Amino acid sequence: LMDMNCDRYAFDEIVGFAKGIVNLVSDRIIDESNPDFIVVTSTFDDINLIGEDMFRDRSILDLTNIYYKYRGSNIPTIIHPRGVLTDGAGKKALKPLQYVGFEGLYYGGGNDHRTMAEMCQNQILLMGGLDIESIRNGTDDSIVKETNDVLDIMTGKDFIYSCSDSVDRSLDTHRMELMMSIVKGR
Repeated sequence: LMDMNCDRYAFDEIVGFAKGIVNLVSDRIIDESNPDFIVVTSTFDDINLIGEDMFRDRSILDLTNIYYKYRGSNIPTIIHPRGVLTDGAGKKALKPLQYVGFEGLYYGGGNDHRTMAEMCQNQILLMGGLDIESIRNGTDDSIVKETNDVLDIMTGKDFIYSCSDSVDRSLDTHRMELMMSIVKGR
């Protein structure tokens, strides 16, 4: 990642390789199934890591091309960017991501739910929820409180509840079930 940040050629080579793999896999998914929507993860597009210039000059163009590829197949597309978008440089990334045209934004952990809702103002569907670290390290009481807090903030918004990031096998399934029972109960 440090090479990518310092060397545009390295950035182009690594991202170009990754785009090739994404295209192969996504073409196969589209050809062999009928997905309801596609989530595009953009691990190397964290504006805090690659800087505003690289984000603006390279990432947005690549994400726009990916978006229109999927839209050509009439598949709604949700962007899942890496990093915090509710403060610092991350705030500068949010508007360009919205302008690309994505139907949804699946925001990760560390983002402030209220700030995210205020910044997006129902201009894009939001997908997010309890930070995965809260599920991993929290208590039943904290899961109940945090889940209800997110639901209260997002009431009336275009919102799909999910945990903030990937679920892995190390998570306590009881806490996941507790979180989902609260969501279903509302």
